[in-house]
Amino acid sequence: MIANPYIVASLYYINVVGFSVANQRLSLPAGIFDINQQGAGGMILDSGTTYTYIPKDAFSVIKQAFDSAIRLSPYTGHPNFPACYASASGASVPPLTLHLQGVDIGVPVPNYFIPGYSQGTFCLAMIPINNGDIQIVGNMLHQNFEVLYDLDNSRIGFRPQGC
Repeated sequence: MIANPYIVASLYYINVVGFSVANQRLSLPAGIFDINQQGAGGMILDSGTTYTYIPKDAFSVIKQAFDSAIRLSPYTGHPNFPACYASASGASVPPLTLHLQGVDIGVPVPNYFIPGYSQGTFCLAMIPINNGDIQIVGNMLHQNFEVLYDLDNSRIGFRPQGC
């Protein structure tokens, strides 16, 4: 966990250092997940928020990686998710890894790739936000993980668990 000296609320900020798609580490803008000098930004872990909210500059890199790896027709009709695809028989979804300081979390496909608005479509369960807004790793991304909050040592642990 990292502290945000500007926020008194009990938010659990985590030190996200990157993402990988299809086992390739993505080149994301430096400091994109950091808390800025005004206390804005930063990534929190929130079990009360469903989806993951990523700064648009990082989201565009993640979306491009999925577009290249999935090679399915894009579906643009979803009102909330800009990274959707028309399904195809036998198509596979590339793995997603969340890199935190000290740990890499291989995220199960159902945690980040969900049925879309229209039958036969699937969407990346991430929503782009303005750079500098608070970023959220929502509960879908960490479902079926046991999450341990070690407040005394300012650490959060993750363990795969069929919950």
